[in-house]
Amino acid sequence: MANVSATGGNLIQVAATDTEDGRTFVLPEGIDLSEVSFEQSGEDLVLTGADGFRMVVRGFFTGEDTPTLVAADGTTIPGVELEQLVSAAKTGVAAGEGIGGNDGNDETDGLDGLEIADVDDIDDQEGVQTSADDADSGEFGDLEDIELATGDGGDIDPLDSEEPGSGDTGVGDGGETAGSGNPSGEADPDPNPGVEPNVEPAPQRVAAPPPPPPPPPPPPAPIPLSAPLAPPPPPVEAIVADDAAPPPSNAAPRAVDIINVASAEDGLSEGRLSAFDGNGDDLTFAVAGGGHPDHGSVTISPDGTYAYTPDPDFSGTDQFSFVVSDGRGGVDQGNVSFNVQALADAPQVLAADATGTETVPIGLDIAAHLSDTDGSETLSVKVSGLPAGAMLSAGSDNGDGSWTLGRGDIDGLNLTVPAGAKGTYSLSVEAIAEEAAGGEARTETSFQLVVDPLIANSLDGTDANNSLRGTEANDAISGEGGNDSLYGRGGHDTLSGGSGNDRLYGED
Repeated sequence: MANVSATGGNLIQVAATDTEDGRTFVLPEGIDLSEVSFEQSGEDLVLTGADGFRMVVRGFFTGEDTPTLVAADGTTIPGVELEQLVSAAKTGVAAGEGIGGNDGNDETDGLDGLEIADVDDIDDQEGVQTSADDADSGEFGDLEDIELATGDGGDIDPLDSEEPGSGDTGVGDGGETAGSGNPSGEADPDPNPGVEPNVEPAPQRVAAPPPPPPPPPPPPAPIPLSAPLAPPPPPVEAIVADDAAPPPSNAAPRAVDIINVASAEDGLSEGRLSAFDGNGDDLTFAVAGGGHPDHGSVTISPDGTYAYTPDPDFSGTDQFSFVVSDGRGGVDQGNVSFNVQALADAPQVLAADATGTETVPIGLDIAAHLSDTDGSETLSVKVSGLPAGAMLSAGSDNGDGSWTLGRGDIDGLNLTVPAGAKGTYSLSVEAIAEEAAGGEARTETSFQLVVDPLIANSLDGTDANNSLRGTEANDAISGEGGNDSLYGRGGHDTLSGGSGNDRLYGED
């Protein structure tokens, strides 16, 4: 930050901007760059106006490159040209050299040498006005005193072009005597012939620095950037004259919208809000009034970090609104929109063990349900590990010992195992949830299937009267001749009495 001091007045803020061409200092209104001169005093830049106005920009030359100076009316002096003006100010006026004497060192009959000090020294040093008779006539310490010293209150004009010896007091180059009227260079017996004693001599003329070059055209308008930028540097503190322009009003911050943030169904989305502030103020963020999302919830911290959670099983677009404040009355509102991508949820599936007989339909107890009920998913069931040749009452055969069923195929499902396929099997049941937008989720379980042979035992009677009892398995009992009593007991039994009067019992 650079301090800009002037000849008394108010405190204003002058923005300093870093551009691709370097630093730029913008002066307040009321300063005409075409009517001021420039000098360097250490790290400071001194501006002096024709009316005696002075301004010191402290720390102006602290950077590697000389900054650009811009007036409020758009007049611009690049750093390179400013260096030339400062250099011209250093070499454009000779201090006490060749004024009324030879080489500025020999005492002559003309005026004593007048030293023009640096601008900083004008206020601090005392000068002495020297008359034609070498008598001190008074002191001066500022620009007003210098004007009074001219004798008529006029401005300090550049050198005349009159030839030496014409009777006027001129400025020599160190090798001539000017203003004596004696071309030989010898001292006149009377330094001011014809001038009454105690009469002030005519005002002497002192060379002024050359005027600055015309200002270059104003810089092109800045190109807007699409990407967010870091906040600009803090404003420059300045003190200017009473008649300077009032300080600029506070600029409200500008919120940045964030569009189509990718978010997953049932997932958490976190991020940071963004905004610009031309004054470099500290910004705070909050949810705007009525700006909560329609299909979820959001929390916003004062530093701009946020956390958004969509409603359970929600997918689609959602958004929330936020406000940003600079703490000085400047506010703005922005929006953040989300694209919540649908994900398949794991379905639920259950299956119970089953027992049956070859060639006889065996009922299966299978249940499957979707976890996501928003209608974006479809359910299917795959049964694997079936015996060779086994068939289900619904669904489609995949040809690899598995069948695929739709959601409506599960109720009342039966399995038929061919003859000769007795045994115990472990069957797998997999429920599959497929999301319409893509993706799927699977849940798997298993159950045990026991298949009994069609005929477990075969009992044959004789021609006598027989009493035959089967087992708990599937039995085939034949009474043959005689009057027989046949008992099947457990299992799926086949009873045949034969000839005679027979009695057949399924159980004891």
